Amino acid sequence: VTALPGFAMGRHEVNGVHLMDLAVHELQELIKTGAASPVDVVDACLARIAERDPKVNAFLHVAAEEARAEAQRQSNAIQRGEMVGPLAGIPLAVKDLEDVAGMPTTRGLAPIRDSGRVATRDSIQVARLRAAGAIVVGKTNTPADGHIAITKNLLGPPSRNPWGLDRSPGGSSGGAAAAVAARMVPWATASDGGGSIRIPASLTGTFGHKPTRGLIPIRTPKDGVASWLRTTVMGPITRCTRDAAIYLDFTSGYHPEDPDSAVSQDGALAGFEASILGSSGARARKLRVGFVDALVSTYLAQPDVAKNVAECTRRLRQLVIKEFGVDSVVDLPSPAVPVFGREWVTAVGAYRLARFRRDGLTAPSIAARIDRSITADWPTIEKTFSVESLGEVFAKIAETNRVLADLFEHCDVVVAPSLGLEAYRARGPAAYVAMGQEQWDPSRNPFEVMMPLNYSGHPAAIVRAGLCNNGLPCAVQLIAERGRDVDALRIATMYEEAFACFETWPSWPFPSQAMSKL
Repeated sequence: VTALPGFAMGRHEVNGVHLMDLAVHELQELIKTGAASPVDVVDACLARIAERDPKVNAFLHVAAEEARAEAQRQSNAIQRGEMVGPLAGIPLAVKDLEDVAGMPTTRGLAPIRDSGRVATRDSIQVARLRAAGAIVVGKTNTPADGHIAITKNLLGPPSRNPWGLDRSPGGSSGGAAAAVAARMVPWATASDGGGSIRIPASLTGTFGHKPTRGLIPIRTPKDGVASWLRTTVMGPITRCTRDAAIYLDFTSGYHPEDPDSAVSQDGALAGFEASILGSSGARARKLRVGFVDALVSTYLAQPDVAKNVAECTRRLRQLVIKEFGVDSVVDLPSPAVPVFGREWVTAVGAYRLARFRRDGLTAPSIAARIDRSITADWPTIEKTFSVESLGEVFAKIAETNRVLADLFEHCDVVVAPSLGLEAYRARGPAAYVAMGQEQWDPSRNPFEVMMPLNYSGHPAAIVRAGLCNNGLPCAVQLIAERGRDVDALRIATMYEEAFACFETWPSWPFPSQAMSKL
């Protein structure tokens, strides 16, 4: 994304560039200088959604009337010379697992949609973004209760990947990632309880950041994404690193309803955006960067993903040596992080089953309208879940924490592969089929590479590594110590500045299919 010197406005455009092709920080500059108004920006956003979402299915709900009214209110305030928030006029898409006051929160579930429930207050991060002026334009698609890594449910068509409409943007924040990659919105809220920010960011070529646990507070359980394992965090999906830093500046910080939110962060004190731009002391800190072949022993990668990851890793090594010196590159053995497999599935499923019972969703007539991806496991969960099985999960979490603590004794940031495969088909079959498994084997879960960081609470940024042979994106993870999100963002910024990894996006009309099929 490049800044635009001089401003010449056309309908939905500035200097011939559509407003939704710009980054958040560029839109901020246009509004600040008066070159564009909140009405201009929101109209451009809604026009893009109307044009592109029929193909992508990123949104479950579009709040056009409310967004236009708020944009008009802000534009009028600016014309009167009144102060508006620093995010005034910036469109925001919100994942439909969290609340926006006055809008439905369906959780991707038909019974909840049909109940007509409307949220009465915002989630914490939405409230903070709106208080700064961001304008919610709609709620993005998610699999049922965010349960799987493919964004399809019984509410309508599946979300589709703009790089190839036959492919999925992943999940569970698939609608959010698809909306950002399709340039319908400049950013979107997301959540990550087992890779749900990082998987879609990897498959759509967007920038995703899974923050340190507690950096962005969650109002448990009303924000809709928490569990007793404390694996879920809120975070952004954007089209560049700087916009993610801006997002963290406005959403991070203590909240009395989240006991995990009392976390101290250098970036939060200095400002994440200032830290990555070099206008604070955080940018001057020398970093040690470790490189591992994989986070888990079960990691598998298709050949062209492995090739892109290897080239990205080589470039990152060169950048680290140039910036910090040769002694800052640390080669590490792959950590012996435990593989959770069925224990984790059972523990999370038991929490979900208890919550569904509380919400009145398990009666046979209602459960029949809930995705089988959720209900099929209920009999097994009731038979196998126990205090002992939950104890096994917590023992593995403790071991994961020990292994990662040893890893960060030697470095400040770890570079590791992200998902080892390209985007799978929008309607399925599931990713394990793409990896050559005839049936799902929890011990060989292709998403296991994501999960250790949910157990441990470490932050991770997703940076596009390149494009596979058929033009679909793949990525690497930049993992930092807890409370050091700014370190991962710094390395991501260096890479983005050096290699323009977020400059290329799929052109409209989007290709109906990737160049080859899985």
